Order: sequence, then C-alpha cells, then structure tokens
Amino acid sequence: MKAQLAAAKRVARLREKLHNAPPEKKEALRAKLASAKASLKAATKEAKKVTKKLDAARVAKIKERLTRVKNPEKKEALIAQLKAAKRVAELREKLFHAPYAKKAAIKAKLERAQAKLARKSEAVFKISKRLDKEKVLKIKAKLAHVEDHNVREALKE
Repeated sequence: MKAQLAAAKRVARLREKLHNAPPEKKEALRAKLASAKASLKAATKEAKKVTKKLDAARVAKIKERLTRVKNPEKKEALIAQLKAAKRVAELREKLFHAPYAKKAAIKAKLERAQAKLARKSEAVFKISKRLDKEKVLKIKAKLAHVEDHNVREALKE
C-alpha cells in the first residue's frame, strides 16, 4: 500500500510538472510520466493481490475457529463475525473493479462494514474472555475442595 501511495504521489507531481513545463521539456516529462504510471499500475496490482490474500486468510481463520467452538453463544458470535468479514472482502473486491464514479459510494459502504466487523470481533473477544474467566473460576472451586496434593498439582496445570 505504501508503494502504491508513493507511486500515486509521483504521478501527481509529474502531471503538475508537465502542465507547468516549457514545450521543450514536455517530451521528457511525458516519458517519465508513462514510466511512473506503469509503476503505479504494478503497485496497485500487488496491493490488490495482497489485500485479497489477507481477506481470504481472515475468513479461513474464523471458519477454522468456528469448527472448534462448542459454546453456542460463542458460535453465534463467530458466525456473525464471519458474515461481516465476508462482507468486507466482497466490498473490497467490488471497490477494485468499480468505475471511478461508484468508488466513493463503495468506500462508504466498506467503512461501515469494517466498523461492523470490528464490533463483531470485539464481541467475540469479550465472550471468549468471559468464558475463560468462568473456566478458571470452576477450576479454582474444584481446587478448594481437593485435599490430595498430587490431584491439586494436576488441576493447577
């Protein structure tokens, strides 16, 4: 993304220079601009590829967690998180292929979807934290009643 931003800034600077340049320097600036546009295109293609890979990895990670979960409350939260992650990935893909006129509307939807994903992820985290706390309390309660030293050590682990 940083490479893409740097390339876009370079293209913008070269366009400005080309606009203000005397006629004898315009040809050289056009060649530089063409080169900068090519590097911007390559950087954009790489950014798209990386973003797509990251989105797919996020969805796969949530699906993998979903297969291991037994608690219905956590499962429900993970399903909501998965749905939000898929929506973000879908909107990013749409944004890449959208015409310039529609990009602003898609970006707004994407921002809302990302905010929703953050909320859903936070909900999953809170549920996990609470369930872990409950599990620790149950073990501590069992420990309080155990008198055998070997059993107590086993429960602590």
